[in-house]
Amino acid sequence: MTESVASAIDEHQYIHGVEYGAEILPDLFQITNTGRIAGTIVIGALLFTAMFLISNTIKLTIVARKKEIQIMKLVARLMALYAGRFLLRVCCLVCWEVLSRFC
Repeated sequence: MTESVASAIDEHQYIHGVEYGAEILPDLFQITNTGRIAGTIVIGALLFTAMFLISNTIKLTIVARKKEIQIMKLVARLMALYAGRFLLRVCCLVCWEVLSRFC
């Protein structure tokens, strides 16, 4: 591809010659491709390391706050129990009111 571009530029009337380093271009492209592959591998390793560290941090936080989490679960269960009793009471009152109006 670089040869075709160089020959197209060389065909202009004001250009007398094109030197583009044809002997070093294959090596330069090889270095570029190797760098691209190495960069991809490094990015993959960094992503894996980040995911590993984040998951371990979350696990350690859960272990460190286990007692607090148990208390929060207990409070949530109690709140759900009270909410359930309240909803049952409201439903009974509504049914009682409806039945008393029509009967």
